[in-house]
Amino acid sequence: MRIYFKIILIVLFDCLYIVAPREVTISGPTEATVGDSVTLECHTSNSNPRAEVQWFRGGLALVQENLVTTSSSPSSEGGWTTSSNVTVRVRPGDTTIVVTCQGINRGLSESKVVAHTINVIRKCSDVI
Repeated sequence: MRIYFKIILIVLFDCLYIVAPREVTISGPTEATVGDSVTLECHTSNSNPRAEVQWFRGGLALVQENLVTTSSSPSSEGGWTTSSNVTVRVRPGDTTIVVTCQGINRGLSESKVVAHTINVIRKCSDVI
């Protein structure tokens, strides 16, 4: 007696796709004075898998001591949007600060980068 098993495998994927963020934006102050702590927010558009965010100041990576916080939320487009905040301190000697945010989709090895410039306003007592 022979017994035959027929296995039918049906897999349904609901909108399964991989997409890198099309846009990365930074919002925050464009001017500050020496000693100020400036908080900037980076926001990525829809990404699947969710985008990782990396921050840079003058080309050097910013790490946790710079008060980096990141969160992701579901996008209406089916993937994820990511928001990240970083706080940087204006140091004596700074004239401008260039902060860069990079949104990275590891699934595609693609990224988007945007830069934000903070001009340092000096008081008359700082110039002397």
